[in-house]
Amino acid sequence: MTAINNPSYHPGLDGVIAGATSICQVDEEKGGLFYRGYAIEELARHSSFEEVLYLLFMGKLPGPQAFSEWKKRLLEERTLPAEVQKTIGRFAKAAHPLDRLRTAISILSLYDPDVSDNSPEANLRKGVRLASQIPLLIGALHQHAHDQPVLEPDPLLSIAGNLLYLIRGVRPSDVETQGMDISLILYAEHEFNASTF
Repeated sequence: MTAINNPSYHPGLDGVIAGATSICQVDEEKGGLFYRGYAIEELARHSSFEEVLYLLFMGKLPGPQAFSEWKKRLLEERTLPAEVQKTIGRFAKAAHPLDRLRTAISILSLYDPDVSDNSPEANLRKGVRLASQIPLLIGALHQHAHDQPVLEPDPLLSIAGNLLYLIRGVRPSDVETQGMDISLILYAEHEFNASTF
């Protein structure tokens, strides 16, 4: 029996359920990307990346009090262990930036206090840490590759603002920060890996 005549054969995974999620949906009929039911265009116009992180992690957009506490929580996690900084300082500068970032994230996990705890609460804490630390890793890796000193994050800047600051070494304008914020929102979640599905 050929694969085409086999009733369990589904070309292009047509009709096959690969997973179910309420976090993100690429809806071909409505023609859009939705995070927790919100159209990505609306989130990009009216929300910050930090608000979208809250939506993705917590399932709803935050009210003022919850958002204030969320930003404080993200800020508290905005640090890299000294051991991680020393290790990435020894990376080959010619290595591809994504290879260096992937390796740095793996090294970061060695110092995570929740590394062996896979409870929902611990996974949330790990997610919050990563959201706060990845811009720092990107900045440190960029500065290292260009023989520049690694900068400390600015507590007054958002995640988007800090990402630009830590790479360029100058405070970004409001327009630059808004552009990076929108970019981070657009790339935050896409249902399944596009190269796989």
